[in-house]
Amino acid sequence: MITRDVLASQIRNYHQPQQFPCDTSDAIIDSMAQLIVRNLDEEIVTRLRQRAAKHRRSTEAEHREILREVLLPPRSRSSLKEHLLAMPDAGTDRDFERPPDRPRKRVKL
Repeated sequence: MITRDVLASQIRNYHQPQQFPCDTSDAIIDSMAQLIVRNLDEEIVTRLRQRAAKHRRSTEAEHREILREVLLPPRSRSSLKEHLLAMPDAGTDRDFERPPDRPRKRVKL
């Protein structure tokens, strides 16, 4: 059973910033930033909602995607067909034929 003092200590520790005992200058800290945008025109909000509905995403997900498109370099989205066509010619179909299966030996049980 958790006592009230233990629970209060856990709550206090939960809200404390985490201390790292070593040098973290090269560490990758996985955290997600939040962004609040205030004072938007109603027209912008309406168009964002319409665009999100068109792409079957939430408004928040659409907002993230717009920021990604504008601020990050484009991601390479090659199709499987493009990957296959980019492969060098490595022989004929005969080079890749599978040898016939050998018959299996019957085992008596």
